[in-house]
Amino acid sequence: MLNSIFRLCRPFLAGSNLVVARLTAVSSNSGRYFKRCSCSSSPKTGTTGATGRLSAGIVIIGDEVLRGDVRDANAYFLLKNLHRYGVSVRRIVFVGDEIDEIGSVVKEFAGKHNFVFTCGGVGPTHDDITYAAIAKAFDQQIVLRQDLWDLCKLYFGNDLTEDSPLTKFARIPERAESIIAQVVHNSRVFTSCLVRLDNIIILPGVPLITEKLFPVIVERLGLEEMPEITRELFLSLDEASITEQLNEAVSKFKDVKFGSYPHFHGDYYKTRLRIEASNPAHLDEVENYFRNSLPSGAIIDNFLSNPLEAAHRRIEILAAKHPFVREAYDVVCKALRLYKPEEICVAFSGGKDCTIVAYLYYAALQEHVKETDIKTKQNWLYVRSEDGRPEVEKFIEDSVTFYGAHLITINASYKEALKQAIDSGLKLFLLGNRTVDPKGDTLNHFNATDSDWPQAMRAFPILNWNYKEVWKFLRDLHIPYCPLYDQGFSSLGKQSTPNPKLIYVDERGVTRFRAAYLLDDNSAERIGRR
Repeated sequence: MLNSIFRLCRPFLAGSNLVVARLTAVSSNSGRYFKRCSCSSSPKTGTTGATGRLSAGIVIIGDEVLRGDVRDANAYFLLKNLHRYGVSVRRIVFVGDEIDEIGSVVKEFAGKHNFVFTCGGVGPTHDDITYAAIAKAFDQQIVLRQDLWDLCKLYFGNDLTEDSPLTKFARIPERAESIIAQVVHNSRVFTSCLVRLDNIIILPGVPLITEKLFPVIVERLGLEEMPEITRELFLSLDEASITEQLNEAVSKFKDVKFGSYPHFHGDYYKTRLRIEASNPAHLDEVENYFRNSLPSGAIIDNFLSNPLEAAHRRIEILAAKHPFVREAYDVVCKALRLYKPEEICVAFSGGKDCTIVAYLYYAALQEHVKETDIKTKQNWLYVRSEDGRPEVEKFIEDSVTFYGAHLITINASYKEALKQAIDSGLKLFLLGNRTVDPKGDTLNHFNATDSDWPQAMRAFPILNWNYKEVWKFLRDLHIPYCPLYDQGFSSLGKQSTPNPKLIYVDERGVTRFRAAYLLDDNSAERIGRR
């Protein structure tokens, strides 16, 4: 089903260079819908809520989603983007390919919410029944819409006859509006469509098409981007410790929405509070309430929720105070002057040292992009070993997403992996080795590989850093690091164990391990590493 839809919407090369979705054709019912609907079950009043937002329901359709064969991405995309445009999603329902169930849910949502968005069940196969289900729910006939039928012929050939299964693409509820649009993907223009019945927007199940059609939806519904009035507070206390104060705040501030989210990995904070209001003054009132009702120091001031934002400026501020930061950043910037970004690679294994190098390079590359206007991703090389820890693997995966890096994973020896990386065009490798590492005292900031290794240049930005400087940098900038460092590991190798110098006994007599950054003895860093 999904492949059929994607074929229908494959690129249509029109020689255009559009940069936004553009509405081009046509409807049988062009009146815009705001807060009233002509469905047989009209929306109830009072659906906008305390924040003045419109309401919506989302229906994700398809047995393949319920079986887990396909991972739904449409709901997340719509949630995030509808919120930007002042629409609050109240419910999401996943339903299978059952006509009566689809129709019942859609009709219920159409009567309760300003908008309903359905995704899936649009296509030529037996399980593509969304149009039929909605038509039946609203006592309408299914009719062949000529503009949609012409679009089918454009892609599948003019010899199509009306007994072809492909007519299911063009058979929609009789009072529905067909909207054909040209949208852009990878500098190409393709023609796609969506169908609207009053306050019901019917979308295909392919996430790419939903994303590309979203500007058309915004235009048709007359939505305007709504600035968020929100604030986040990061707390050093867990949720259980703030429950009383949070419950009191919910009762005290009726027009404010609260979200409380525990944080289990990394000990920068333990709870994130999200506050949303219709008036900026309410945010100050709520924050003052928590500052007065929670213990001193519970709210972490100046927390960097996005440490990648303005990373270059933040490093420059730190470098002005600490020569070890200046030295390291100068090495990375020099590497970017000597080599092109596509020739540079970070050797990333998930440890604290290579995490710093990745952040330094991200910041330098961020500034390089500003100066050259050439956008590029970091290259990372991960040499995977058979006995790698799952926590490290997960952290690497999360870090690739966080930094937007291009990861090259090679299952081989270091020498063979280096050869493969060099053969792909990489010339300089940024590494996190320090003088405390084996043979680290023989290195300089820039060193070619040894004569019996594949030939490339290596750069060691943090070569002269000590253990405390490593942790100062990470924690001052709130850079995410592998969670094993909060579980007693001070150094990660193939067979590392927690550092015994971090053992302590808590108030209940349970033996635990402190976080690695609390280790006072620089010389004890590699205890527990084998």
